[in-house]
Amino acid sequence: MVDALTYRIKKARTAASVGDVNYLGEKAKGVFIVITLHVRSSRKETGTLNEGMFELEAGGKTYSASSDATIAFDDNFLYEDIGPDTSATGKLAFDVAPKVLKKNPKLRIGELGFGATHGYIELPKTGG
Repeated sequence: MVDALTYRIKKARTAASVGDVNYLGEKAKGVFIVITLHVRSSRKETGTLNEGMFELEAGGKTYSASSDATIAFDDNFLYEDIGPDTSATGKLAFDVAPKVLKKNPKLRIGELGFGATHGYIELPKTGG
């Protein structure tokens, strides 16, 4: 739990591309790690989920979520409001070199605001 939000990875997979690459899709420069994430709010006020809250860490390096790839999903939840006692499920995509898959990547989750509190969730094996 971070900032009164509880997270659970429902699924993690790899993909060479997401969406329709001819229309709002995106092709990976390396490989996409696609994470389906469930979030439940215990906050007292509404907050907005954003890509700055999520990073992937592996082998001492940090990777930001790919905005273009994440937006290609019908069920992305970036910039969605999450109110008290509600939940949301959506996808995030990270474009990484294939060797990152062998370095036990972890999802780093930060606060909704600018606080320093964060937590980690290990990804299930995605291949590599």
